[in-house]
Amino acid sequence: MRVSPAAQIAAAMVLTGSTGTAQALGPDGSSPLSVGFLRMALGGPVLLLVAMVVTKKRPTFFGWPLVVAGVATAAYQPLFFAGAEQTGVAVGTVVTMGSAPIFAGLLGWLVYAEKLGFRWVLTTAVALFGGVLLVGGNGFSAMDYGGVAAAAGAGLSYAVFIVATRRLFQDHAPLLVVGAALSLSAVLLLPIGLMADFSWVASPTGLSVVLYLGLVATALAFAIYAYGAERLLVADTAVMSLVEPMVAFLLGVLLLHEALTFRGAVGAVVLAGALLALAAQAGQRSGIEV
Repeated sequence: MRVSPAAQIAAAMVLTGSTGTAQALGPDGSSPLSVGFLRMALGGPVLLLVAMVVTKKRPTFFGWPLVVAGVATAAYQPLFFAGAEQTGVAVGTVVTMGSAPIFAGLLGWLVYAEKLGFRWVLTTAVALFGGVLLVGGNGFSAMDYGGVAAAAGAGLSYAVFIVATRRLFQDHAPLLVVGAALSLSAVLLLPIGLMADFSWVASPTGLSVVLYLGLVATALAFAIYAYGAERLLVADTAVMSLVEPMVAFLLGVLLLHEALTFRGAVGAVVLAGALLALAAQAGQRSGIEV
């Protein structure tokens, strides 16, 4: 069975959508900096090693796009976890992944001259509206605006990562590119990461959280992402990533006992419908059935 690239991105986002919840369920003392660093320090090298085995190639310096992708990924980690910590898992994830398509659409147009059309703009607007409804019951009026800014910064970082890696996909194996970018981000985070408190990792719960975030929510998730993103437009990749806030919302309700409002339920339905429509559009552009 041939899986569409849009479905692959959605599957990857199901896994990454659990990162905020995993941190929230972790032991006291875990910080956005330490969590983000350990996630990349474990997930990046593991994915790179798997990529070398699968492709039978060694990583080389892929050029400045790799540096840009590594810097963007490194910036994403503390920004996202800080946003989730200050605004709540659901809100932080929605702001991050809701802003990413806007940034990605603009960057895709500037860098690759991607033409998206009115239908993409309309469907994306509906998806973003669904995302706002999803967390609107939690009260945007009481938002920590510093946390919102951090989450939006993470969205921009993610969009830059998509654009930079897409450039490298044209000449190199996607799995190797993503593995190298994540590993580089771990190196870039090292000076800051060493200043963080890692004592919380010594507990069984802390170790379990690190292993899950590194191996499942990073290495496995980005391996799936690499195969899907290779065949999608930059903007389509970012929009399909809106699966992540929906997963974060559901996990927040089910595992963190966050309030489920009628508005949030309607938002989830609207967002799901818009994502299905966007997946169909992406499938038509890539020539693959969804």
